[in-house]
Amino acid sequence: MASLLNFPVHVGEPELVQPETTTGREFKYLSNIDVQSGLRSHIPVALFYPPPNKALAAQDPVVMIKQALAKVLIHYYPLAGRLRNTTEKGKLVVECSGEGVVFREAYADITMAQLQRSGGGLKPPFPMWDRFLVDDIWGSGLITDSPLVHMQVTRLACGGFVLAYAISHCITDANGAYMFVTALSEFCLNPDQKAPSIPPAWGREILKPRTPPIISYPHPEYNPPHHPTITFTPTDFKRLAQTSIFFSNPHISALQNQLNGLRTSRIHAVASCLWRAWARALLKPNDTTRLLFAVDTRFQCKPSLPKGFYGNAMLFSCAIAKADDVIRKPLQYAVDLVSEAKERVMRDEYRASVLDLIEVNGEGVLCME
Repeated sequence: MASLLNFPVHVGEPELVQPETTTGREFKYLSNIDVQSGLRSHIPVALFYPPPNKALAAQDPVVMIKQALAKVLIHYYPLAGRLRNTTEKGKLVVECSGEGVVFREAYADITMAQLQRSGGGLKPPFPMWDRFLVDDIWGSGLITDSPLVHMQVTRLACGGFVLAYAISHCITDANGAYMFVTALSEFCLNPDQKAPSIPPAWGREILKPRTPPIISYPHPEYNPPHHPTITFTPTDFKRLAQTSIFFSNPHISALQNQLNGLRTSRIHAVASCLWRAWARALLKPNDTTRLLFAVDTRFQCKPSLPKGFYGNAMLFSCAIAKADDVIRKPLQYAVDLVSEAKERVMRDEYRASVLDLIEVNGEGVLCME
């Protein structure tokens, strides 16, 4: 079993990596989407790299990534700052202080092949996560006045390495985190590069609420449930059992064939199937169930966000129904609800309404029903 795999890991002391050159000190605005309570956490990521070819074998991944990190932070300099509370309830800002991000180097006496063969292999939930990121603070609530990125590079016995990091969700969503690590890889490959291929853009001012605020839609994704079936804090969530479910192309095609064929998107088919399974396993027939899923509005809503925007642009779409309907009615019923919920979130006015709702009600608390 993967959980029983034992190997020594020697982890160095933490150090702060700062931007290679001085960046301006300023306070930056965070949108209401950035600061909602459901995003006051960190996004954990682990990337596994096999042994390099001979041309790259002489390069130390720790030195290479550390140097590239200092370069990329010139362009993503808010990540080298700190979140600060403000006098407005529920509001946060970024102080671009240049204090830096946490970086550790480590060595693990194990090979990539051994990790791949152990238990569930290299897929979440990864039982050895705390070895490859000892500073994992997901679920800790440690958000303000602390580093926004924690990174660890662990060399493996085979010559491969693991790059693991946790990045503040208040600063970026998954797409933004991908942009950041892509820029990091560009500077690793070409240290003389002047800027990332996609220059980062802040752009949060585009997402300011209206004056006066106008809540023009119902928002069941934020409504507190009347009869909660499952409630947990971020720390509780970390303790829940997790698993990975992989759908092959034949599995997804079989689902689509039960519906409208290729006219039903893959994500809608899979989401509806999982919704039904969840309702059948955990809920009573008369329970109200809500399926929340993130929808990227970067370039779908107006006003449009800049190409290099790396902040939070995901809205939570919410499909709602009685558990018995989700379980017993044809799967197309759930698919239609999911499709309608997604279409609603893609409207320009809906995003504006979410921003105004959080402005009026304070921190946006997502429904866990």
